[in-house]
Amino acid sequence: MKYTISEAAKQIKLLNYEKDNLLQKEAMNSTFVAATTENLEELRPEYSYDDTRRVVEDIDQKIRKLRNAINVFNISTNVEEFAMTLDQLLIYIPQLSAKKEVLQGLMSRQEKVRDNSFGRAGNIIDYRYTNYDPKEAEKDYFSVVEELSKAQTAVDLINNTATIEVDI
Repeated sequence: MKYTISEAAKQIKLLNYEKDNLLQKEAMNSTFVAATTENLEELRPEYSYDDTRRVVEDIDQKIRKLRNAINVFNISTNVEEFAMTLDQLLIYIPQLSAKKEVLQGLMSRQEKVRDNSFGRAGNIIDYRYTNYDPKEAEKDYFSVVEELSKAQTAVDLINNTATIEVDI
């Protein structure tokens, strides 16, 4: 069956939901309580150990096949705009996000700020100075934001247009 990467990811989510639902039903129906005077067969909930294990294994196998197909696609698909594979780009995006966070803090600092640390006696006023140019950090911040946006757009485009063939 052919899937876009986004469709395959959604299919994995659906399969996980189906599996979780089945395991919840199993947890509720695999045991039951009855008094010694009650008819067990009348109270016994519908449940099959063998059928449940078979369906769970079938779902797990489908998830493995889908994840593997996505992984193979990610490591073998080159994103020329970034001179890296899709797999590398998916690692690069969180790195850019982390870099953006750091730069956001650096660009928001003032070059000179009164330091209100305790321990100084008298009339001496301490100042905390940046050891870099916050304007440079701001320039780098917006550059990273732009790069991050381009990377996310490239991934979105690939995920919604490229297809993989998965036999499930």
